[in-house]
Amino acid sequence: MIMTWMKIIEFSELHGYLWKHVMIVAAVLLILIVLFWQRKRVGKTGTVLGFLIGIVGLCVYLDREYTEIRKLFHTSIPSDLRMEFMLEQKITADDFVSDFDEIDRYIRIDKWYEKGKHKGVSLDSLYQTYRSKIAQVHHKKDYFDLLQRYFSALKNTHTHLFYRKYKAPAKAEWRGDSLYVCCLQWDIPLHEGDRILEINGQDVLAWRDSMYQYIAASTDRSRSLLTANHVFESYTDSARTYTLLHGDSLYYTTLSLYRDYYQQMSIAWKEESKRMPKQDTLSKVQTNEENSPYKEPLFPSKNFPYKTLELNSFREYDAHWLIKKFQYEKERKNLIIDLTRNRGGRVQLVHEVARYFLKKPMLTLYKDTLKPHPDAYQGPLYVMISRETASAGEYLASLLQESQSAVLVGEETCGDFGGYCMTFCTSHGTLFGVGAGKLQRTVAGRLTEGMGLMPDVPVEIEANRTVSESIRETTIRTLLGDME
Repeated sequence: MIMTWMKIIEFSELHGYLWKHVMIVAAVLLILIVLFWQRKRVGKTGTVLGFLIGIVGLCVYLDREYTEIRKLFHTSIPSDLRMEFMLEQKITADDFVSDFDEIDRYIRIDKWYEKGKHKGVSLDSLYQTYRSKIAQVHHKKDYFDLLQRYFSALKNTHTHLFYRKYKAPAKAEWRGDSLYVCCLQWDIPLHEGDRILEINGQDVLAWRDSMYQYIAASTDRSRSLLTANHVFESYTDSARTYTLLHGDSLYYTTLSLYRDYYQQMSIAWKEESKRMPKQDTLSKVQTNEENSPYKEPLFPSKNFPYKTLELNSFREYDAHWLIKKFQYEKERKNLIIDLTRNRGGRVQLVHEVARYFLKKPMLTLYKDTLKPHPDAYQGPLYVMISRETASAGEYLASLLQESQSAVLVGEETCGDFGGYCMTFCTSHGTLFGVGAGKLQRTVAGRLTEGMGLMPDVPVEIEANRTVSESIRETTIRTLLGDME
């Protein structure tokens, strides 16, 4: 009942319902107090019956009100359960304007959307601009096209639509103004390191400019770089054509973007696992590689100068697995934490992990003092960050940098941490997240949103190697240089 009441306060505070609930609860409690005072007159049975009716009635009332509030805000569908493709949503042209009005109503609630104000985002102006455009469209694809652009204009990484995507088993990344293939996940007619020249017949720079207005990001730099994430995935396209350069050879290919991408990936991984060498053979190969400090073995000996601990999210499993790996490696001379692909997660887990690496007490964004764990690491610590590091990943990097517990190596990060994502679903089924929370500053006075976290050792991205390889090599070079 306490949690229900807290939820009702949270929602009703925003819409003026709070005092109604307070008065009703106060009235019931007053009646119960009077009944207690008059218990001798009423009798034991009457008093117990009165309290039972009052408490049960209050619970039923709060439960009913909370259920109604959930219906009003349509927050009963978690974003991670979204199983719908954008164009398969059951919404008609007659619903487009009312659906957008509903979205606008949620986003205008100041308590839940504060982060666009310091960037000059005018909700009134955006609403009028996009509402007039939406009123003129008659097809779902056009409506969702405008919605994506509207959410991009809100300039916040956590404020975006939630839908399934069609995907191909590859990724791309910008290295300067050139776009390259990287991270092939199973055999397709592409090669890692190939340069992409055109997408659907459009020059990649022109394609980047056109995609720029669809990306949800908190900084202009991040928005531009993150267009690469959409090269091999789409909300609506199930196939794309590409013009690529492999060495000096130009070639063309058409790729299917899979509807059942994760099922296909699972099948490919099972096939790949059958071809992998046994662990004994792998251990021998890795041991032989210890002659080169730039090649970290899978099973390094205790004399190897460093160990990399990879943390790709702040989900409970990933965070606790990192802590377990740290316990095994805590005597290592140097440690590297890889946050280059960490897009965030739970703030509580950030604090839990940070305690194992802090060199001194640190004030959190929530004004609590975070103290180092009794078993905290005492050696040199290096943290790799990139354009993909966001949210809770940035928060951990910030805590370690400002407490002088680690050296940050890599690129400027996404520039959005210290808040949280509220999920809403309209009555027409449009599911989206809003980056909630007020703009904050870290202990050092750095804004938590709208500007990326800067590394202590910036990395120059080279065209002939992946972003990850460039960051890793610079990190190891810095670590080995500090050991001399």
